[in-house]
Amino acid sequence: MIDKEEDEQEDIYFVDYEKFRKEFKEVKENLDDFLLCLVEDPETYEQLYPNYTNHLKNKLYYSSPTNLIMSINNCLRAFEYYKEEVFYLSGIQKINKIEEAINTLSMFFTYNKQSERERNFIKLKETEINKQLSYWKEQLYQAKLTVPKELKERFEDSIYKSGFYELGKVNILKPHLKIKLIEKLKSSDLAFSIAMLDYLGFFKYLENIHNTQKEINLIVTRIFNANAKDETNVKKLRNSLVKPDTKGRYKANEYIEEVERYYKELR
Repeated sequence: MIDKEEDEQEDIYFVDYEKFRKEFKEVKENLDDFLLCLVEDPETYEQLYPNYTNHLKNKLYYSSPTNLIMSINNCLRAFEYYKEEVFYLSGIQKINKIEEAINTLSMFFTYNKQSERERNFIKLKETEINKQLSYWKEQLYQAKLTVPKELKERFEDSIYKSGFYELGKVNILKPHLKIKLIEKLKSSDLAFSIAMLDYLGFFKYLENIHNTQKEINLIVTRIFNANAKDETNVKKLRNSLVKPDTKGRYKANEYIEEVERYYKELR
């Protein structure tokens, strides 16, 4: 039985250990499925098993080399299932899933609390991690080549008509860099794209043309998804740039520094 007393450090993430024991019993019976679903849909599983996932976060925060290597092994094992799911996807959805895989595996090299012993453990798994990274990068390259032409053209036409190319930070870019920026917006997670559009001044530009925020949010929604039922996702992602979402579902604010860095490197 896992108990709080085994940890010397105070939990960073709240855990109700009475409820944790019940969740732990359920998770233990279906561990492989839990790990797979935690990779694919972390927000949902954090809601279903809040105490267990917070316990995992605490373990990673105070990770010993043993716990870290277990996390790496579990992640690599889960991605075997992940590959099969990605195989059946197509277009932007497939690209987004592949980039999630790349970001997760890359995290083990960029984790900033590594001790010397932890770095040595990562080296033991470096070949396997890089092998999967190479696989996903090749899959990403192939997926971008096969994005349906009509989807690519619809996105570019929609964003062109919205006045995107009139933005100062876009207008100063050389033609091939404008194309690269469009490709980045089109293939990235929506949270990243909303943060980038905000950084470029796109929403302020639209405010000078349209009367309401709802109208603006709907225009941006239609750029990325012509079949979207409403503008809720864009609205909440924009709100997260001002006030972070405490539930952690809408995370555009987490990309603020990344989009600024990307743009500066692009120039």
